[in-house]
Amino acid sequence: MEQQRQEQRFDRPPVEENGLYRFGNEHDACGVGMVADLNNVPSHKIVMMGLTVLKRLMHRGASGGDPNTGDGAGLLLSIPDEFFRKNVSGLPDAGTYGVAMIFGGTGHEQEIEAIVKAEGGE
Repeated sequence: MEQQRQEQRFDRPPVEENGLYRFGNEHDACGVGMVADLNNVPSHKIVMMGLTVLKRLMHRGASGGDPNTGDGAGLLLSIPDEFFRKNVSGLPDAGTYGVAMIFGGTGHEQEIEAIVKAEGGE
């Protein structure tokens, strides 16, 4: 078995490194997707492309080992500071606060709220 693994190792990358691709970043994983605008320009198109990736990884984000909760796959987005400033008063400087969406199940809202407050959240 060890000899078979030795034979499967690459002495050089199987494809040329290009753009963001680096062979050294290859790892065993079950479904990973990333969509980004390399010029850091926010757009609805990028969000739609991210949702397409999630749909194509349904076995990861939609069901996982527990079909009722999934495994936490989702979208990582920058915080729309202008939007939050219009809707929330007293925010600290942009870039110094975070936003979380917590799914804890129906009937656990008070427990979750208590934990968030105990950790310094609002």
